[in-house]
Amino acid sequence: PEAKSLYQEGEKIIAESREPLPPGRFLDFRFRRADSWERCEANPAKAIAEYQRLLPEADALPAQAYNVPPAAYRAGLRITLTLLLAQAGRHAEALGAAEQGLQLAAQHPDGLYSRIALHRIRSNVHSTVGNPAAGLDDIREAIRLAPGVVNAFEELRLRTLYAGRTADAGDLPRALEIVRQALADARPRRAEIGPSYWMLLADAAEVSARARDCAASASLYREVDAVLPGPMPRSWLGNRLFYSADCALPHDPRRAAQLAQQALDTYGALLPEKSKRRARLLAILADSR
Repeated sequence: PEAKSLYQEGEKIIAESREPLPPGRFLDFRFRRADSWERCEANPAKAIAEYQRLLPEADALPAQAYNVPPAAYRAGLRITLTLLLAQAGRHAEALGAAEQGLQLAAQHPDGLYSRIALHRIRSNVHSTVGNPAAGLDDIREAIRLAPGVVNAFEELRLRTLYAGRTADAGDLPRALEIVRQALADARPRRAEIGPSYWMLLADAAEVSARARDCAASASLYREVDAVLPGPMPRSWLGNRLFYSADCALPHDPRRAAQLAQQALDTYGALLPEKSKRRARLLAILADSR
C-alpha cells in the first residue's frame, strides 16, 4: 500500500509539473510503476501490456539519454518482462524476451549481470515447459558467470535454484544434496547475506517437499517465519501453501483441501488458468471430497 501511494504521488507531481522530466528518467519511472502493478496490485497482465508498450520508446532513446550503457539498460528491461511473461504462463514470449535480453547484454561488459539474471529466469521457463535439460544448462551457465559479479545472496540462490532444476530433471536425491550443501554454506554467512536469507530457506523447503521430505520442509518453513523481515510475498506464500497441501494429502486430505483452497486464493491472478500448479491444486480439492 505504501509503494502504491508513493507512485500515485509521483504521478501527480509529474502531471502538475511545468517542466517535463528528461525522457530517460520519465521512462524509468513508468517502467518501475508498471512493475509495481504486478508486485503490489497482482495485475501482471497490465504490467506486461505497459512494458511491451514502453519498450520501443526505450529502444529508440539516444545514447545520451541513459546514465548507463544503453544495451545494458535495455537488457535489464527484458529481465523484468521475461519474468512477468513467465509468471503469466506466456512461456514462448518469455523465451523470446530472454533471448533478446541476452543478445543485448552481450554487447557490453556491463551486461554481465543481466546475462546471469536472464539465464536464471530462462532456466525456470525451460523447466516449466518440460525441457529440464535446457533448464539445467541455463542455471549452470548463470553459476559459471556469477563469481565476482553477484553478491553472496545471489551466488547462493543460484545454487538453491540449481537444486530445483535438478529436481525438475528427476534426480531428487541429488537435488537434496545440492540444496543441503548450499544451506550449510549459507548459515555461517547469514549476516553477509542479509534480509534475503529467508528466500534460501524457502527454496530449500520447496526442494525438500518435492523430494517428499515433508518434515524437513515444514521445519524450514518455520525457520522462514522466524527470520522473515515482513509479510511473505503473495507468490512465495502461494508456493508454501501449494507444497504444504501436497505434503498433507496422503495423511490428512481435509487439511490438504483447506491448504489448496488457500493457495488458490493467495495466488489469484498470479497463477495462470492452464498452469500445472493450478491443475494440481484443483486435483487435491477433488481428491479430498
